[in-house]
This record gives sequence, structure tokens and C-alpha cells, in this order.
Amino acid sequence: MDKIAFIDLDGVVANSVLRFEKATKNGKINWGLVFHPPMLGLDTLIPGADAIIARLEEANWTVIYLSSRPERILEPSKKWLEKHGLDGHEIILRPAKKDGLKTPQWKASVVCRKGAPDGETLFVDDEPENTAAALELWQEKFGNNGLRVASTLSEISL
Repeated sequence: MDKIAFIDLDGVVANSVLRFEKATKNGKINWGLVFHPPMLGLDTLIPGADAIIARLEEANWTVIYLSSRPERILEPSKKWLEKHGLDGHEIILRPAKKDGLKTPQWKASVVCRKGAPDGETLFVDDEPENTAAALELWQEKFGNNGLRVASTLSEISL
């Protein structure tokens, strides 16, 4: 039976608070600066994330990082994951080409397209609207409750 875990990066694996703080002025986020590759160096590993991902691997889960980071920072994202011993998994970042979908709908479509409706699928994302959209689309497409969601890695049980 397939077991697929979709794991968001920012706020789930990477603590990106400092990066966002440095890219925010007068309450406005400078998205170009947030996703400027050297800024990823400000991110720290969320405590315990590496151990939980290792447990998923040991339990034969296929781990896929699913982030709304732009595709243009794929290589810096890979390097950050490698630095923290979390490399070797597929990474799906938001394509530059606009597909007309907002982030929750885009992530939901990826989860439903690549998930395992006849197995187990897990989606960990710190934004409630992303997990809600995935649950809604999953139910619509597959009519079952085979999708588990969590907002942090520490919430999941294997």
C-alpha cells in the first residue's frame, strides 16, 4: 500500500520567521526579498522536524516537500534541505507560470494528483486554508477520508 506524505517547508520544516521579519517593512512583505536565495540562510530547522521525517522514511512513507516557494529558488531550497540532512526527496515548488489557482487550490490539486487514494496520504501544512482545500478536493474526487492533515510534524502519529 502506498504511503505518501506531503510536507510544507516554511513553518513546518523551516522556521522562516526571521526571513519574513527582515523582508517586512511598515507591515508590507517584500516577496522578492523573502524569496531572495541568500535570505534562506536565515531559516533554522524547526526542532524535531528531522527526527519525524526520519521516522516517516523508516515507516516507508514517500516524502514529498510541497511548498508555495517559487520554482526559481529550487536549488537554494535543495541546498538548505541538504545542509539539514533532509535531502533526497522530491520537492514541488510553485511554478512561475500563473495557473489561475490560489495557493490553497494549487496545493490541493497537487495532493490529489500525486496522493494515494487507495493507500495513505498525509498533508502537513501550517496554513489551515491549505489543508481545508485539500480535504475538500480529496472528498470531492475520491469520496473517502483517506487524507490525513496536520499543521505541524509533531501532530502526526505513525
